[in-house]
Amino acid sequence: MGYLQLLDHLRRQIAAVTRTIKRQLRATPEGKRLQGLPGVGHILAHTILAEVGDFGRFRSAKHLASYSLLAPRAFDSGEETDEAPKGRHVGHIGRRTLKWAWIEAAHGAVRRGGRFREVFDRYTDGGKRNRNRG
Repeated sequence: MGYLQLLDHLRRQIAAVTRTIKRQLRATPEGKRLQGLPGVGHILAHTILAEVGDFGRFRSAKHLASYSLLAPRAFDSGEETDEAPKGRHVGHIGRRTLKWAWIEAAHGAVRRGGRFREVFDRYTDGGKRNRNRG
């Protein structure tokens, strides 16, 4: 088998797997809902479903965010009286692949423009700070 035939064979396999993934996502309400989110296509939706499994096992969105490594965790004894606890940062106990998928979805939503781009530009000052450096 030559390289061109191998490439053609691999492309057909990829197309078949892609069709299967899309069919599986259409068959589940969670898959349909995930694909309705800005920035989430069939690959990210399938990745998120594979990592999360049953969304019902999380009591709240905060629990899902924590499992996804997106929620800040406080690493202190709880004895401090300060308003803002020291040592608060994103934890490392959870699903790294899930964190990656949500971040990629956010990047995709920002690239599409609209409301997500406006919020991103507001928080990052539209990149102006970086352009003036140098």
